[in-house]
Amino acid sequence: MKKTLFFIIACCVFSLNSYSQVQSGKRAAYLNSVFIKDIAGIDLDVMATVSDVWVESLPAKDSIINGVKYNQHMNFQAPGYQPTLVNLHQILLGYKDKPVNNLRMLLINNKLCPEDIYSYMFDKDYILRVEVINSDEIEDLKNHSCKFSIVRIFTKTKENLEKEKEPKRIR
Repeated sequence: MKKTLFFIIACCVFSLNSYSQVQSGKRAAYLNSVFIKDIAGIDLDVMATVSDVWVESLPAKDSIINGVKYNQHMNFQAPGYQPTLVNLHQILLGYKDKPVNNLRMLLINNKLCPEDIYSYMFDKDYILRVEVINSDEIEDLKNHSCKFSIVRIFTKTKENLEKEKEPKRIR
């Protein structure tokens, strides 16, 4: 019980700054010592049910990973949880609904990821849906010379699963 409570508290504290960082610096997340950038793409509930989990706060030191400076590092150790991790490149290789522009913005569960979008790692089984909106589909940007894509990744959070079950309304 103590271990589960500690894990929940650690995840909550880590999540508070996972998308918008405070001035003290950026936090890097690791799963079983593998850099995943953030816990947004990992199913914490599944991780906690299949494995004993503990969180290590690694020694504070500045490090640069893929051009981003981090000064806090959290390693989620769950030896029994070995998900198939995929990054944005791998996700988009499987996306065939429409062409995706080379310039991209990433949203995870409707939260903007402002930098280094290719470092985010996702548990392949935790991805609910991927949507791509190209700039030429947006009325005010149709004639703009800068073409980009907005990539929206929805994970299997409780909220997203409930919304997925709701009947679609036609306007």
